[in-house]
Amino acid sequence: MSVGACSLMDKTIITYLQEPIKKQFGLSDAELGLMSGGAFALFFAISGLPMGYVADRVNRRNLIAGCLAAWSALTASVGLAQSFAQLLLARMGVGIGEAGGGPSAMSMVADLFPERRRATALGVYSLATPIGAIGAFLIVSNVLAAYGWRGTLFVAGAPAILLVPLLLLTVREPVRSRAGPAEAAPSFGETLRFAASQRSLRHLVAAITLTQMTMNGIGIWSMSYFIRIHQIDLGQIGPVLGFAYPIPAIIGTFAGGAIADRLALRDVRWRAWVPAIGALVCVPVTATLVLAHEWPTTLVMWGLFGLTGPIWSGPGYSLNVSLVAPRMRATQTAMLLLPINIVGFGLAPMIVGALSDAFTPMFGSDGLRYAMLAIGLVNLWAALHFAQAARGLRADLARVADQSL
Repeated sequence: MSVGACSLMDKTIITYLQEPIKKQFGLSDAELGLMSGGAFALFFAISGLPMGYVADRVNRRNLIAGCLAAWSALTASVGLAQSFAQLLLARMGVGIGEAGGGPSAMSMVADLFPERRRATALGVYSLATPIGAIGAFLIVSNVLAAYGWRGTLFVAGAPAILLVPLLLLTVREPVRSRAGPAEAAPSFGETLRFAASQRSLRHLVAAITLTQMTMNGIGIWSMSYFIRIHQIDLGQIGPVLGFAYPIPAIIGTFAGGAIADRLALRDVRWRAWVPAIGALVCVPVTATLVLAHEWPTTLVMWGLFGLTGPIWSGPGYSLNVSLVAPRMRATQTAMLLLPINIVGFGLAPMIVGALSDAFTPMFGSDGLRYAMLAIGLVNLWAALHFAQAARGLRADLARVADQSL
């Protein structure tokens, strides 16, 4: 979880730095979205598939340690950029470095916990997202004013100096459950064919990708929204913003996994129904958040967005690794992260930026408001796919049990 938090922090700290970077390089909102999301996401996704394939065959802990060292160094290198092109290249490098973390980590967690506890365990692992957000805020709030956006990125890359040896000294590579030796791992083609044959898994991947469009489309543009629309002073209100989202997100992330595990004892389909309900509830919360004109209402909705938005994490990631055989888990996680990062993290911020540019002649600074509203409605589509994933879930899980014996 700590390594995951470092990953999230290094990936998203750029959110806090968009406005000073935009000013220094004279970027449009579309270029800003490409730099903050698209450049990272494309190379993360491309690198994720080979990283996942390797993780199903090698020591996953060591792979995570190497990737952690690489992406942290590359995060610091973003602060050295002297042009927009160099910004893009550096962000691409961060994406390549981070690609090996998630697939390896989720595969390890799946081997450490039985299915009945897996949503809770992966909910705990998913706490990396709000904890990483808090870490990003703490660095920005203590470094940005004194050392600028470049110094902030240098500091963001520093935690790996402690985390890499801590990981190597305290975490052991778990035994892969119900799996043979490394050479028995299925080929990429076999994994792809089996995953594609699982109807529940296809809908699950679509649902998680779509809900990530809302989470990242809103999240990456949130600081720009607060500054432009509500004219907040980050120096004064920053401490409130820095915790108003992550603290509720910690509650929502953990609760989603724990509730799904509890309800799944009655009916396993609750592992998909819980994320569906969370995505539906998040839609009116998002709409109120971006359309509110009063700052107190906006702040409350920002907290509720943090509470409802990540409910899917524990049960969603749990189903992702449960719907394939043990030696397929890291590869399947990489295949899940491919659309999540290309569409959810890469395309969504670019869509919001492009819509904001298009709406600005009509609505002025409110163009960003309506662009964020459009991306928020995508969660309706996500909820539909989560509900569809519940259909046939029992049969698909039974197929995995038969294939793993």
